[in-house]
Amino acid sequence: MSSHSTPHIFSLLSPNSIPSSSSSSSSSSSSLSTNQPYLHPVLANCCNQVENTGVWSFGTKDKRGNLEFHTKCNAISKPRTQEYASVLQNVLANCCNQVENTGVWSFGTKDKRGNLEFHTKCNAISKPRTQEYASVLQNGLPVIKWPEIVEDDIEGEARKIGRRNEIKERVESIKSKLASMDDGEISVSAYDTAWVALVEDIHGSGTPQFPSSLQWIANNQLPDGSWGDCEIFSAHDRIINTLACVVALKSWNVHPDKCHKGMEFLKENISRLRNENTEHMPIGFEVAFPSLLEIARKIDLQIPDDSPILQEIYAKRDLKLTRIPRDIMHRVPTTLLHSLEGMAGLDWEKLLKLQSRDGSFLFSPSSTAFALMETKDLNCFKYLNNAVQKFNGGVPNVYPVDLFEHIWVVDRLQRLGISRFFEPEIKECIDYVSSGKRD
Repeated sequence: MSSHSTPHIFSLLSPNSIPSSSSSSSSSSSSLSTNQPYLHPVLANCCNQVENTGVWSFGTKDKRGNLEFHTKCNAISKPRTQEYASVLQNVLANCCNQVENTGVWSFGTKDKRGNLEFHTKCNAISKPRTQEYASVLQNGLPVIKWPEIVEDDIEGEARKIGRRNEIKERVESIKSKLASMDDGEISVSAYDTAWVALVEDIHGSGTPQFPSSLQWIANNQLPDGSWGDCEIFSAHDRIINTLACVVALKSWNVHPDKCHKGMEFLKENISRLRNENTEHMPIGFEVAFPSLLEIARKIDLQIPDDSPILQEIYAKRDLKLTRIPRDIMHRVPTTLLHSLEGMAGLDWEKLLKLQSRDGSFLFSPSSTAFALMETKDLNCFKYLNNAVQKFNGGVPNVYPVDLFEHIWVVDRLQRLGISRFFEPEIKECIDYVSSGKRD
């Protein structure tokens, strides 16, 4: 086709050229009248593009957004324009008929010469009454039900407002919790408490420096004779906690019945370390447990030393110590600062230079308790005394947890994608961590 035939195309699409109602085979599609603003642009645009390119596609919706057409016309050998107009008119008439009856219509056809294809789909998105679709298509004018539209708009707006209010309430709740953060909360560790209980009075009276820690141990033995997490059984956790508590009680010669019960648990369960997942091993276990075993033997606690699993633990301890040479651990902060307890041959004059500002050694009560035993350092004492008072005799395995909490908060808010709601709080957390303004 050449461009000079374009006027003829549009003459085919004039109102007088559209089939009248009498030409339709059904009453529902017979309303394809001569004043249809929906169909004229569709046919005109289709035929115009087919003439120029041989391929035409079109998509539209009614004004309420409920009706879609996705139509593709592919001219294989470009037959006469009159055939395109005729086929298009029949296709859209058939669409109107099926939409009225079902609400959903799809259609595919070719002209008799096999040159023209339509693949059309009409889908009701929100499914209003079918009659509305037929009216939209048959009369060529949008049927607008203003009360229904207003009602839909009100309901939609109400849902949006409700959602915004819910988000606001949750944001304010989180902000309130962030504002109340102090030095954090964490569960008490029987192992660390036992090391604190071992500290002798720094003034030389020969009595426990922290008797409330010793009392905590006596009050928190589990029915099976062990100490540790009562909710979840982990062999590493139960055995090192139990051994530490038995050592503390035996060292001060108190509660022999509890010591005996704890020893029975150790003898019956120490072999379970072999089957334990090493990923469940507490921090520094491979260093702290061998040191604790040596202390236990010095106070005549009968701990089996020929178990293959114990030999494996000793080997892991030796390997870790070779990775961090003694001269390095005395000069720069390393992870060993968290597990100093029981280690022999330490240069405390150098190690005290690596002490944290709060008096702890890498925020570890057990490591700091051992340092206090060895040095009588006043900063170590203040740190431990604060922890003991806060937790009524028991102490956690990390104290304080303020750094962890502040960093964790920032990380979680960022990962959840809601940090935009908490920019002032995030800045405050970062400033807190970087400024070192902790007690």
